[in-house]
Amino acid sequence: SLFLIYIALIFTVCTVYSRSCLFLLFSCTCLISYLLSLSIFFFFFQAEDGIRDAQESRGLGDVYKRQYQRRVRGPISFAMTTDDRKDRTGLLATARNTEPDERAHYFKMIGTLLAVQAPACALAVYFGASFLLPGQSEMTATKLAFAHAHQLGYVFLVWYILFVTRIYLVVNANGARAAARVDRPDQHVYQIKATSGELAEAPYVLMVEDGNAGRFNRAQRAASNMDEALPLFVSGLLMVAGMLGPVALIPALLAMYGRIKFANGYKESKSGRLGGFLPSVVAEHLSGALVGMLAVKTLLNV
Repeated sequence: SLFLIYIALIFTVCTVYSRSCLFLLFSCTCLISYLLSLSIFFFFFQAEDGIRDAQESRGLGDVYKRQYQRRVRGPISFAMTTDDRKDRTGLLATARNTEPDERAHYFKMIGTLLAVQAPACALAVYFGASFLLPGQSEMTATKLAFAHAHQLGYVFLVWYILFVTRIYLVVNANGARAAARVDRPDQHVYQIKATSGELAEAPYVLMVEDGNAGRFNRAQRAASNMDEALPLFVSGLLMVAGMLGPVALIPALLAMYGRIKFANGYKESKSGRLGGFLPSVVAEHLSGALVGMLAVKTLLNV
């Protein structure tokens, strides 16, 4: 309802003010619709930070809980999880979805983001900057012509190919996570390889979730989560900055805000990470869509 009211206000304002105002409002509209769509996906379908679960947590000092305790001169007893969503092994009691269904869910969600929402937002930002920033249109046209003449469009194209490849790996990992019943922030499941004795019945080795150790694990996972996406994000953002100048500040500042909020929220609880993760995803896909747009424009000279 609020979005429809916003659309009505756009048409009202555009009848009074200039074309520049139209492009500004159009850019804002695309961004808001983008955020609303992502909100629906992430909060109703619980995509969470698993969008990068294709990579392991590499932070130094990750604290893992063996989930058993050694008694002095006595038998081994196992400290079972207190989370009623999990079974005695430490995994979720029931799978959220089958692997094929979970893969289909992520393909639909991220495919819409990649093919529709992010490109629409990128075009809005591109044209908005061209009309609102003095001299930006001419400067960008000169750079695009130079890139086309020297076949620099392939730089953008090969980056975008790797960007899409990583998205597939994300979908692949999240499909397997659902079927394996692995909860976050765990990135792997370890098993004590005893074939006999009391240790043969030990639960899986998973990360501590409670107390200060749990806070540390989640904070460390938030840092690793950013590190996993950083090489592609930074390289793409530099290409956007080289061609479009100040436009690159939009995804950069949005990522800064989102990542800080994500880290602070994740440290407090698993559910607290979504508020910061959303703007982080917007920033990364906006930057990626801008690189894809530059690849098309420099290769085809359009």
